[in-house]
Amino acid sequence: MNNKSSRTMIQSTRRARGGARRLFRALAVAAGVATALPALGQDVYLVARQGTVTMPDGVKVVIWGFAQDADANLATVGSELPSLPGPVIRVPVGDPTLRIHLRNDLQEPVSIVINGQDEAVSVATPVWTDGTSSVARPGPAARVRSFTHEAAPNGGTAVYTWNNLKPGTYLYESGTHPAVQVQMGLYGAMVTDAGTGLAYAGKNYDQDAILLFSEIDPALHNAVATHNYGPGTAMTSTIDYAPKYWLVNGKPFPATSAVTMGPGTTLLRLLNAGLDNESAMLPDGQGEVIAVDGRPLGAGLERYFDAIPLPAGSTRDVRITVNCPADAGRGLLQGGRLRLSNNGHAPGGMMVNLYRCNPPVDSDSDGITDDQDNCLLKANANQVDTDYDGYGNACDGDFNNNGIVDLGDIYAFIPMIGTHNPNGDFNGNGIVDLADIYAFIPMIGRPVGPSALAP
Repeated sequence: MNNKSSRTMIQSTRRARGGARRLFRALAVAAGVATALPALGQDVYLVARQGTVTMPDGVKVVIWGFAQDADANLATVGSELPSLPGPVIRVPVGDPTLRIHLRNDLQEPVSIVINGQDEAVSVATPVWTDGTSSVARPGPAARVRSFTHEAAPNGGTAVYTWNNLKPGTYLYESGTHPAVQVQMGLYGAMVTDAGTGLAYAGKNYDQDAILLFSEIDPALHNAVATHNYGPGTAMTSTIDYAPKYWLVNGKPFPATSAVTMGPGTTLLRLLNAGLDNESAMLPDGQGEVIAVDGRPLGAGLERYFDAIPLPAGSTRDVRITVNCPADAGRGLLQGGRLRLSNNGHAPGGMMVNLYRCNPPVDSDSDGITDDQDNCLLKANANQVDTDYDGYGNACDGDFNNNGIVDLGDIYAFIPMIGTHNPNGDFNGNGIVDLADIYAFIPMIGRPVGPSALAP
């Protein structure tokens, strides 16, 4: 599955809805009735699964994430790969209802909540740590495990319904043990507009971009993945939470995808799924904050900021107007807490290039623009650079760092064959194998790179 979540639209039932609408229209015409078509709602089919993501320093981190179900019925276990964050859910204008069908392939219960939207039940019934579900606390030792009903482990299913959706930008995430499950990756963005090109009443835009902030503590992920998290283990809670990677749309710089703004008004949909409070620092001026957590600000209350507060679990909608070609250029959006490294190595972290007017150039079509790509002519979307020299592994056979792949590098590479040495693992599969030999041979006699990030 494509991990560029900011461009993913879940359209699981569009064809079925279209057929139903055509049938309704035909029946209405036959009966001589002039009536509006009914809103049939949006159905989304998600699977919660375990997967891995690779950070730019080559570290592979186990995640739990949502994937779009391959056959849109949850009946068969396919090859769905979880993404970080989960697929973007865009509810079509005019559909007041969203139904999420969930299959849980993990080994503990999972649920889904949407912060700021009311689930279609009279009272969201919590699930307690003893497994019972009730509004009243079952006993003095009981604690809430989930904010709503759950999909059981190892293939259990559940359906979550929201009626009368409010327009705006929202986080959907696991409502079960959220301090752990959300941090593990069970989160995504849900968007519904007041009208076509209308985020809220009176708040128009020409294009939008989703920028979802989060972070990863690899020690926590490893503890959860190896069943060493919880009472009586080495990591009992998130009290010692210490992230090492800071992400935008599931990736740290330089693997983040650039955003093009303009011409006209761009709506930046900012979300924070992390456990830490953040802020978004905007380049070259200020953005107009028009909504907070899906609640539009009233006339006269809109605020212009170059640093947008983004507390944990919150969202902000920010409009920026660009006049093209006069405003053409590039700026950098970054996290206001300046977490701009990947496990101690800079540049990295929460940074995204914002282009005004002119779309950026991506010579190798890997989703990374040329001005931040550490392999300009070799596709490497995860930007792995294990020796931190500014050249991505995919184009770096220069092990002695003299600028050219020569005899010294051949002698350095040969002992790596068959090992797990990350510097010789050009394709990132965890071992220096035949494919890496074939990748290395064309580099011989050539300059290293090229790279936009080399000193």
